[in-house]
Amino acid sequence: MEKGCPLCNGIIDVCEICPYCGMKMEDGGSIDEYFDPYSPYVELKDEMGNVKKDRCLHLIYCPFCGNDKKVYINKVSLLGY
Repeated sequence: MEKGCPLCNGIIDVCEICPYCGMKMEDGGSIDEYFDPYSPYVELKDEMGNVKKDRCLHLIYCPFCGNDKKVYINKVSLLGY
């Protein structure tokens, strides 16, 4: 069963509110998009060194004040979408 990121695939939207200015934050894309072309194939690891195969790391940012943060999005089954 193939899993994919629901945010990358447009299944969900960002629902974060900026803690600094109160405006709606936006998705800046997967962190993989900011690195070299082979970055999507590098295994993502947590602080303990465990591989995170079922999560996608995204940059969420506020277009009004510039605040940003990284958010892990759990991958879901893409069957039925």
